[in-house]
Amino acid sequence: MKADQAEQHRPSTALPERRWRRWLFAAVLEEVRESGQVPNQQEMQSRGEGEDLRGSLAPQVLRYTARRVSILILKNWATCWDPIHINGVKWSMEGERRARAHLSPLINAALKEILHGQVLSLQQVLRLVDEASDTALGKCVCRVSGAVQDSGVEHSLVRRSDANPALLWSAIVEASRQTRDSGRTDAALCALIDELRHEAPELALSRFWSGTYPYWEILLTHRDFTPEWKQNMLRHRKAYSVHPSLLKAVIHAHYADRATVFTGMEMAGARYAICSCPGPERGGGCSLISWYYHSRHDNALQPNCAEGARARDENGNILPCQRFPSRASRPCLGCGCKHD
Repeated sequence: MKADQAEQHRPSTALPERRWRRWLFAAVLEEVRESGQVPNQQEMQSRGEGEDLRGSLAPQVLRYTARRVSILILKNWATCWDPIHINGVKWSMEGERRARAHLSPLINAALKEILHGQVLSLQQVLRLVDEASDTALGKCVCRVSGAVQDSGVEHSLVRRSDANPALLWSAIVEASRQTRDSGRTDAALCALIDELRHEAPELALSRFWSGTYPYWEILLTHRDFTPEWKQNMLRHRKAYSVHPSLLKAVIHAHYADRATVFTGMEMAGARYAICSCPGPERGGGCSLISWYYHSRHDNALQPNCAEGARARDENGNILPCQRFPSRASRPCLGCGCKHD
């Protein structure tokens, strides 16, 4: 390949222009000001502590611009590069820990405007997989970075009460058998299932989790998801394709055997993946779970907004989680439990 052609195909490393970064930060300031917990911009200016970052831009323009910037970030090759991808999580966890006491309103506002998870029920995730034209599993950065270490926790501590390992494992094996000839599932995943298919179901399922860890981020080609992140992960071999039928069996096992909380990840309004988040009972949970349950940042996780998704009393008031003691300190998020 000629030098000029190579230059054309080289991934862009250009950072967003400074004015875009200012607009993105202005959207966060707008949310902070609405919360009434910090001085507004006029007060800051009167003290000489800031400048007008927003100018005459309307809020919808700020949010549109922030979304466009987020897509540029998701598609840039550097975002998948381990020193940035992994250290980004480590830095955010450490920064949140250090700044929690003094900048909690700003952190909470940033989570709402820039990055948060929308809780999805098991049924909603399965429906999205059915609607997707292509499906894959990618590396979970929280697990790779060590922000959470949930591969060795005993399953009996977090398994849902109605989970049946034998049925969950047989569903994975059968889905793999039926879709083997489609060419839509990575060969290594098929080989792992073949290797484990004659093991006792509970042992096989446990080894299946160990063998697939940390490739537990669900990536979809779907009208509601921006495609850039999935394409970026596949391009850099940090994800592999999985047939939708097999993926649905794996998702169901995640939910039942690992008590997973599924969250639609959004960056400035651009939904890009579904994370299989461990609850706080598993090593404290991933970044968003930890921020929501331990740091009390309400905007880290947006509760399921579907009708009937959250547990309520006879007066319609939202109840705390009634299934897991470690989640009982916070309101029900609507992860898919059946509420009596």
